[in-house]
Amino acid sequence: MKRFAVHRLWVWDRSEVCGLSLVEVDEVSHIVSAVRPLACETERTEWIGGFVIVAPQCTSPLSGESFDAYRKRLLSEWDSAECRSSHSLYAYHFSPFNVVDMDFPAVSRMTVL
Repeated sequence: MKRFAVHRLWVWDRSEVCGLSLVEVDEVSHIVSAVRPLACETERTEWIGGFVIVAPQCTSPLSGESFDAYRKRLLSEWDSAECRSSHSLYAYHFSPFNVVDMDFPAVSRMTVL
């Protein structure tokens, strides 16, 4: 199991973006096993900063797409029976990410944790 600490986190079926959070991911399957607020330093936790989306699937932002537009697009894509019935969630990390303005810099990249 790998643990990651992140500045901002959004779980796909919740409306709010959470602040400092901890994500636990299975090292082999990459499936998220737990998400919780980061209350204190936890041993064997890698600080990755940036922004993480926990979802059954996720696409990269389009060139020049704002986070607001991206979020609306994802919500539309996730409004399918396939996503709703999926039990496996994955963590998608966006870095760098401007957490103050909640937006993607031009060089932001998405990776699966």
